[in-house]
Amino acid sequence: MVQTANTNGPETDGEEGEGGTQSGAGMGLGIGLGVAIGVAMDNLAVGVALGVVFGVAFESGFSKRD
Repeated sequence: MVQTANTNGPETDGEEGEGGTQSGAGMGLGIGLGVAIGVAMDNLAVGVALGVVFGVAFESGFSKRD
């Protein structure tokens, strides 16, 4: 019996995917910052909206490679 490699699965080379362990880190930082601002302003909805904006900005900053 001849054994063949299983080629049906995704190929991996042992490296992390795009973003690696920082995937989602910017969004978490942004939402955390936005919630803190929202609590300080006594308007959580505005804080979460600002947090998403900050999160997208932080995430795009983390994803850029030099």
